[in-house]
Amino acid sequence: MRLGLAVAVAAADVGSGNVGAVHKWTDASGRVIYSDQPPPGNVKVETINAPPPASNPNAVKELATKEADLKKKQLRAEEETKTNKARVDANMRRQECQRARGQAIALAQFRPGRALHHDRDGRARGDGRRGSA
Repeated sequence: MRLGLAVAVAAADVGSGNVGAVHKWTDASGRVIYSDQPPPGNVKVETINAPPPASNPNAVKELATKEADLKKKQLRAEEETKTNKARVDANMRRQECQRARGQAIALAQFRPGRALHHDRDGRARGDGRRGSA
């Protein structure tokens, strides 16, 4: 457990840019210990110099820019979806209005005794023939 904690602390120091020596030693019970602090007492210590981490000073800025671009792209896609849905809905309403207008005209022109049928556009039309009601 202590070994894992010591390695994690050393890795955190190396990853955070605090590049320094990592000390390695074996304690009295035979466990190997890694730490950024030298051991207490008279113990044989091996010092490991970790290589400096590869760093990109603009990494944070680049990541923020990429995230902002992705967010903009997602917003544009959502807006496009909303626009397309509104266009489809408006077209459907227009078609329904045309159908209702045609039916209203047919009903206004209807005379009892004439049969009605619907044309390809869904408009009711009288065929001029007498039918049974």
